[in-house]
Amino acid sequence: LTMGYLLELGLNLGKPVIALHQMGYKPAFAAGIIDDKLQVIEYNEGNLNDLLIDAIDYASSQQDTRFNFFVSPKHITFLDWIAQNKKIPRSVYLRRLIEKEMANDEQYNSQQS
Repeated sequence: LTMGYLLELGLNLGKPVIALHQMGYKPAFAAGIIDDKLQVIEYNEGNLNDLLIDAIDYASSQQDTRFNFFVSPKHITFLDWIAQNKKIPRSVYLRRLIEKEMANDEQYNSQQS
């Protein structure tokens, strides 16, 4: 339970997370956690070094960029309400709104192809 909590904590902070488990063992600590920033990697002593190099490279590409902006008090009140009542960090909520808009914007999507 502690490992699952720590994984979720890192992911909720927007951090890429690398979770390792030995070959042949089921990683129960990561069960049900789905996130692009989470890597659950099965390893053995012979391939650990190569797997870690690849995992760190991927995690580096997933690192967020800090972006600050000013919002009105009513916006902060709403974001605080979201965080408290829906248990979603403000930054995660805002990222989800942006991702939803990106997915629905045909002009943006046509330029990305």
